[in-house]
Order: sequence, then structure tokens, then C-alpha cells
Amino acid sequence: MINNAETIATVASCDFDGRGSLCRRGSARNGGTRLFSVSGHVERQAYTNCRWATPEEDHLRCGGGVRGGRKLKAVVPGGSSTPVLLPEEIENLGMDFDQVGKAGRCLGSAGVVVIDDRRAWWNLHCGRSVFTSTKAAAGAFPAAKALIG
Repeated sequence: MINNAETIATVASCDFDGRGSLCRRGSARNGGTRLFSVSGHVERQAYTNCRWATPEEDHLRCGGGVRGGRKLKAVVPGGSSTPVLLPEEIENLGMDFDQVGKAGRCLGSAGVVVIDDRRAWWNLHCGRSVFTSTKAAAGAFPAAKALIG
């Protein structure tokens, strides 16, 4: 039984490209594809089924870029419990476990949240129960302090 969207999303590529083709996509240690959702301050919300190690900048382009031509302030790479990436940190950053891990972050649910320069990062999450663990809070509070100033 197939019970999740990521499995269903990979079936067609396995069928058309032959056995073993899926593992040849992506990076050496992270083969295959991953579903990413792109939301926040983007022109359009997007769901993309990308090869592992696809640059974060490509995910932003799938969402039409930062809304209204605004300047990028930060990106949450893997859902609300993961620490943010600043614009200079996403340059040439491939979205796979190895590269994001080397940047000191994690992918989590691959829910990419884009934050533009008009919004304080803290305000985006204020009043929501996003800090579900000590580790998540420890990563988020220094980032919030750095972004708010």
C-alpha cells in the first residue's frame, strides 16, 4: 500500500526511466527526488518534486521569486522548527541532507518558507506553537534575534 504523496510522486519516474534510475538522480548520498513546498512571501505557493541537491535558489524561482520584487530576508528550509538560512547562505546551497547539514540546518519536512525584507522573522511565527522542542527553540531564538536586530 502506498500511503504518502512522496512515494506516489516518484512512481512515474521509476516506471518511465527504468529500474534504478531514481537513485541516480540527486547527489551521491541522497539519491532520488523530494517533494518541497514553497510558501511565505513568494509570488505563488508551489509544490515541487525536485532531485536532491537542487539549489535553494531554484525552489525560490518555482515560487515565482520573492513577492512584489522585494528583497529576500531569510528562508526557513525545512518547516517551522528548523533554523533560518540568510540570503548569503543559500547561494549555491543544494537542498539535500548533507549540504544543508554542513550549513548547520536541517531539512525536516522540506516546507520552505520565504521571508521578505518587510517582515521581522519573529512576527511571522508570533503566537503560534512552533517551538515544540528545546532544540527547535535553541535554533530559532538566536536567528530571530539576529533578524530583528
